[in-house]
Amino acid sequence: MVNAFASTLQGLVKTALTVAGDLTASVVYTYVNGEPAYDPISGNSTAVTTTYTFSAVICKFGQDETDSKIVVETDAKMICSTLDLPVEPTVSDTMTANGKTWSIQRELGTPGNAARIVHLREI
Repeated sequence: MVNAFASTLQGLVKTALTVAGDLTASVVYTYVNGEPAYDPISGNSTAVTTTYTFSAVICKFGQDETDSKIVVETDAKMICSTLDLPVEPTVSDTMTANGKTWSIQRELGTPGNAARIVHLREI
């Protein structure tokens, strides 16, 4: 029963973000798949990546959430459906949205894992 509820909640979050329409931004998220692949012929290591394109809400942290150390005033957070971003964000990943490139600082948890809230910092 728990899995059915989580699945329903994930679908509702995706629907809510679709309904939000122009409140969302187009996101291109580049996920780094583990360790870089080593090519013995060239002697180079190349990161293996997967790209996800979806719509998400990009917003600033509230004044009560910033502390000038972990969350600085220029940081932002992305809110998206776990159905759109089915991997756990890591600090090796990057994303572009609103004409900016962002590094991933950390993921903030949500109940039921229906949405992802990701702490971003402009590169």
